[in-house]
Amino acid sequence: MKNVPAPRIFPGIALMVALGAPVEASTTYTYTGNDFTSASSPFTTSDFIQGSFTIAAPLADNLTLATISPTTYTFTDVVSTITQLNGTINDFEVSTNASGAIIAWEIQITIPGAAEIETTNDYAEVGDQGEITGVAGGNMNDPGTWVPEPGTFVPILSGLLALTWLARKRKFQGHRPTPQLLR
Repeated sequence: MKNVPAPRIFPGIALMVALGAPVEASTTYTYTGNDFTSASSPFTTSDFIQGSFTIAAPLADNLTLATISPTTYTFTDVVSTITQLNGTINDFEVSTNASGAIIAWEIQITIPGAAEIETTNDYAEVGDQGEITGVAGGNMNDPGTWVPEPGTFVPILSGLLALTWLARKRKFQGHRPTPQLLR
């Protein structure tokens, strides 16, 4: 294998940096609840809580209902959607296991005077509930699941794949067969 001079490597490194180096490392956690088991109109038993929040770094291992401050969040109960732009956080606590995965939580967010979304699995209470002006839908027996989505893996992987493609392209450019002249 021959050594490639530094100037030929530079475009690949620049591409990797452009594709793989996020401006800010962050982690998004996504929640999907189960269908409501009780509902009053406009809620139905097909509705459920779904949402996500983003924080600057992955959650630490072995947290015990620690209060966190997400940079962004969006939760919906199908009837209402509450985000950091229109909502207020009343409670945002999570517990994690030894791998940093969410195992317990208590999240309550509101649009003051209009809507409330709550999802809880904090050892004492379990359930999801959406509410607007005194009418609610919920599932008080079966909590949903959380999935972390690290924000840096996809751009880094894209950068590495681009670098690999460039290296292979350059390797084979010098070994193309030359067409034979006809006599």
